[in-house]
Amino acid sequence: MLSEADVKLGELSAFSRLIPDVDFFIKMHVGKEATKSSRIEGTQTNMMEAFQKAEYIDPEKRDDWQEVQNTIEAMNEAMAGLTSDFEKFLNNNGHPLPHLVRIGIAHYQF
Repeated sequence: MLSEADVKLGELSAFSRLIPDVDFFIKMHVGKEATKSSRIEGTQTNMMEAFQKAEYIDPEKRDDWQEVQNTIEAMNEAMAGLTSDFEKFLNNNGHPLPHLVRIGIAHYQF
């Protein structure tokens, strides 16, 4: 299973090289995650609305839009220092942990 997981990691790495603008991809992913997470709480903001300015949002939907904006802001805030520590752990090749074990630890910490 570990060998199969290593093969899949290699495939994922190859796909990641096909993404031309990683920052844009991350921004879109954060927006998608924020709208889906907020939908669980009952908000009705979609991806298109999530990236609009407040003045373009229907006043009746502005509270939902603000909830999504708060989630995006929180996710971006967490990506500052915390993600740096997380990335250092993932890229630390100084210990002999197999990739799958490292992924398990990373998932738990995340």
